[in-house]
Amino acid sequence: MTDILSSLGIKEHLDEQNKDLNIEIYPILNSTNLTLKEKAASGAPEGTVIIAEEQTMGRGRFGRQFFSPAGTGIYMSMLLRPQLEPSDSTLITTATAVAVSEAIEEVTGASTAIKWINDIWIKKYGSNKYAKICGILTEAALSSGSRYPDYIILGIGINVFEPENGFPAEISGIAASAIGSDRPTKNSNDTSTSLAQHDSSCSHNTRNRIIAAVLNKFMALYPNLTKRTFLDEYRRRSVVLGHKINVIENTLRPDVSFSATAVAIDNDCNLIVELEDGTTEALYSGEISIRL
Repeated sequence: MTDILSSLGIKEHLDEQNKDLNIEIYPILNSTNLTLKEKAASGAPEGTVIIAEEQTMGRGRFGRQFFSPAGTGIYMSMLLRPQLEPSDSTLITTATAVAVSEAIEEVTGASTAIKWINDIWIKKYGSNKYAKICGILTEAALSSGSRYPDYIILGIGINVFEPENGFPAEISGIAASAIGSDRPTKNSNDTSTSLAQHDSSCSHNTRNRIIAAVLNKFMALYPNLTKRTFLDEYRRRSVVLGHKINVIENTLRPDVSFSATAVAIDNDCNLIVELEDGTTEALYSGEISIRL
């Protein structure tokens, strides 16, 4: 399989207004987010993008590790310096989820969905079960007394190809790749049998094209985040709305898990859930699980 990351290969597919983005590619890093934080503190400009072929300490939410083997995924971070109220920072995560979901579908044909608040899922072939192919980690630095963040690091990890030795046992049941021998395609007339295969047409330059598509789509949304025009698409792509969920981590009730039904996503990106007694709560952070 020939799928080599290169800044030229990415910029070939960038919209004209995005070709001045500073894209740096490394063979291996401990974490693209950590590397970009150092650059941000040294004055790196907005739009700096760090990409690694492999991460040794890839990071997800709640301090978890993001499996980042060489040559099979996209591990990237982008530096943003928005004039955005801290309370609106979730708009970056949700806009990115829409951009990534659309980009993966556009390039690979895979059908994706968004799991609140920061994961992209794909339906497993031959079943109604979903698995995770992407996580988004947004981290902000805010100085005391400052109205806006000094900077925001937008981290994106995408499983593009199946790792040669598969996923580790602890995530093999919940992780998948955008391209593999068992991927239904979005635009097929028969998604039960049509596959996005590891053939030359699908794998050549795929990661460069996905990265470019993500950047193009996100940068189209970024200037007008507070208008929230993308939220209808976020809701449309939601895999949780209307379903029973388990709330595992949440700021309203720390260390308490409970069952609920996801009924809405409001304009502040909160997940509105209905409890078993009929009352509702708004979750603005946390983790949920869902069985489909």
